[in-house]
Amino acid sequence: MLKKTLLSVLAAAAMTACSQVETTSINPNPEGTGYISFSPVVPKATRGTVTKIDQLKESGFYVVAYGENSFYFNRLLAEYKDAADDNKGAGFYLPGKYSWPSYTLTFAAWYPATLPAGGGSATAYDKDNNVMPGEYVSQPVWNEDGSGLAKGQEIRGFVPATAHASQTDIVIARTKANSATYGTGQPVKLNFRHILSQVSFKARKKSGDQLRIEIKEIELRNIPSKGNFVFRKDNDFVTDGNVTEGTTNPALIPADHWEIVKPEGSNLTYGDETGNNVNLQRYKHVLETPVALEPVEEGTEGDAVELLGEGGNMILIPQNFSGNYYDNNSWAWAEGREEKGAYLALKMKVWRKVISEDPDKNWTLIFPAEDDEATADGYGKAAVGIVSKEGAQDWKPGYHYVYTLNFTDEGVGKHDPETPKGGDDILGDYIWFTVTVDDWIPTNQTPEL
Repeated sequence: MLKKTLLSVLAAAAMTACSQVETTSINPNPEGTGYISFSPVVPKATRGTVTKIDQLKESGFYVVAYGENSFYFNRLLAEYKDAADDNKGAGFYLPGKYSWPSYTLTFAAWYPATLPAGGGSATAYDKDNNVMPGEYVSQPVWNEDGSGLAKGQEIRGFVPATAHASQTDIVIARTKANSATYGTGQPVKLNFRHILSQVSFKARKKSGDQLRIEIKEIELRNIPSKGNFVFRKDNDFVTDGNVTEGTTNPALIPADHWEIVKPEGSNLTYGDETGNNVNLQRYKHVLETPVALEPVEEGTEGDAVELLGEGGNMILIPQNFSGNYYDNNSWAWAEGREEKGAYLALKMKVWRKVISEDPDKNWTLIFPAEDDEATADGYGKAAVGIVSKEGAQDWKPGYHYVYTLNFTDEGVGKHDPETPKGGDDILGDYIWFTVTVDDWIPTNQTPEL
């Protein structure tokens, strides 16, 4: 095989001389072996602004390959072509024609290649820990003795966008391949996996015809919002294996590939409305048209209405809400606790049915009451804990969590923790959730909290 070797600008400085090279080939088929191309697969998504194969075809994805303690190629854009120059079939091709080496290659790929403006933030570093402007995936680092990778690609200090419509769905793929399998011109199969969690919210009136509820705004508060993601936990980690609809796939990204970054320095107060503390974000959505939950017959339930717009969801860092997050503050706000961990805040109004000869006066506003803290547009400030009293709910990579708020005539939530009545039941009973947990292909798991 004809080769050329280049000093790799991005190779690890401490590598031995024999490993400080990037091996490339510009010969399309020098020894009867096809050059490298890709066939990516993205799991089918249930809903929302998530990555689909058409987006990969439009923009391409970044891919790196390494083996024998060196890069084979580094951070190249694989772009879709209907056919290659030499009549190869449709697929994703690199800008150069890289032929297969004699050793096994590890491929790591990610999409989007760079984060869109306003789509979240992260800082990428090269081998010398210098910032790589415009990038969000840091380069691999080799062991000083040249014995292999000390760590693979990483996403460091990732913070999702605060507006859910701007949040970025990041997918990655990692596989090992060699010429014995793909050297006949077959494209390398890259099975992309979602590294973030989807969360969406619905509301419904469940049982009772004495109350009407109107919701104007929801805000997910105090969510630990800064994290580091590693592409591998060991050198053998791959994302191989197709996702089968109707099953929970074991090849989804394990949760331990994420590490939540705890706050440091000053300005660490929970409920930091100024937005200065990116480790504890607020994710707010104001409904264009308030959601109205009308009365239903006792023992029945109304339709669930989406609170983030049709098909809307938040794409956030996976995490476990058990235990404490920072400085003895719990990860999640719960009944009977003073700590202000994660919770869902609501701007809403509640009316109770009254008997009146005037049909226009059959309902009287009971929340906000005269002694409640109200917003400028007349709504009350309510809240719901993000987990139940029975236990915490993990958010795992690649899963979609649908929280349905169940309003009854006895329970419409608690007063916002940031108000004087914070934590008290509005009507003497609390609101509760049902939660469906899917991977991004529908499953049948329906735990009730």
